[in-house]
Amino acid sequence: MKKILILGLLFVVYIVNVHAQFSDVFLDKNKYGWDTNDKYSRAREDKLARQKLLQIYDLKKQNILDNALKSAAAPGWGQLSAQRYAKGQLMMGAEIFLIGSFIYYNDKYLEEYNNYKKAKYIGDIEHFYDKASEYYATSRAIVGLGAAIWIYSIFDSVFTTSDYNQDIWDDLYRDYQHKKIIFSPTGISIRF
Repeated sequence: MKKILILGLLFVVYIVNVHAQFSDVFLDKNKYGWDTNDKYSRAREDKLARQKLLQIYDLKKQNILDNALKSAAAPGWGQLSAQRYAKGQLMMGAEIFLIGSFIYYNDKYLEEYNNYKKAKYIGDIEHFYDKASEYYATSRAIVGLGAAIWIYSIFDSVFTTSDYNQDIWDDLYRDYQHKKIIFSPTGISIRF
């Protein structure tokens, strides 16, 4: 029984010693330049204010993957979500124009190809074949250009969203730095 009591007493002394060392390391106000309680209070308020900034930032920032998926669905949509309107409208307009051009040239290709299949004279056969080949090549070039814009839109939405998020953080932090009066649950603080 004595052995158990001695071991229990040694364990309690060990726990108290570990707690005291932990408290000394993490609660040493002089370690961080907090030689007065006022400096400690200001540092704590500043920490709480920065946490609020992070919460506001988390609410306002946009998810990069979401905008990339938007751009995959419709080129330019991710840029529009990140408030880069000129870039988003340009990409979306280019894709719409290319889709319309593809439909037009593909219809012309099919029309000339049908004329080629129906032609009886060698001159008509050559003429319709050349025209069909020209429209076919043009329609496929448009598909390639549309695919390039689509892929570029996806990659660009990643960088555009990152820039948007960085701009939000910079604006929040700049506003925080220039704020003279801060209202918090613990009171009102005035900066000079």
